[in-house]
Amino acid sequence: GSPDYLSSLMAVWIMHADDGGEMKRWLGLSQHIESPVWSPDGETLAFTLHLYEYGAQLRYMDAAGNVYALGEDSKEVQRYDPLWSPDGRWIAYAARQVGPETNDLWLMPSPLNPLYEGEWAPVRLTQMGTARGPAWSPDGTQIAFVAAENGAFDVWLLDLDTSGAVPRPAGSPARLTNGGDVD
Repeated sequence: GSPDYLSSLMAVWIMHADDGGEMKRWLGLSQHIESPVWSPDGETLAFTLHLYEYGAQLRYMDAAGNVYALGEDSKEVQRYDPLWSPDGRWIAYAARQVGPETNDLWLMPSPLNPLYEGEWAPVRLTQMGTARGPAWSPDGTQIAFVAAENGAFDVWLLDLDTSGAVPRPAGSPARLTNGGDVD
């Protein structure tokens, strides 16, 4: 048989939701895949790929099935939990930085945004050290997420200033739950 580590690798499978048709393996790479999310237009898939040399990093697959790095890979920063903005122009994600270890939300232009091809730097959305799991509001002006404070995970909400070319935090995140230990 195959080595045990191969049995734990994940792939992306698709099926038509309207007719419950046959599932088909759509994307299988030699590393662990998780958190696949479709772009709002349904043409591009962003996901987390666990690379042996870098850990968790972001990737996207275009409609032709080509897989590309989403931003730059780094041994100092693991990136995961990608989520497209409702208009498809931005991707919010969690990043775990080493030395000292922090976990916060960041924002980058998506491959569907003309800014992606130029010079850009990710925008840090939180500075809590434990944030992850971003979820955009339908109008793209807020991001909900989970973060731990005092040992318990709660749901938080961050308002975004979308008046400029790049969304930025508009104030500090507000806690929506208190000691709910959600995760």
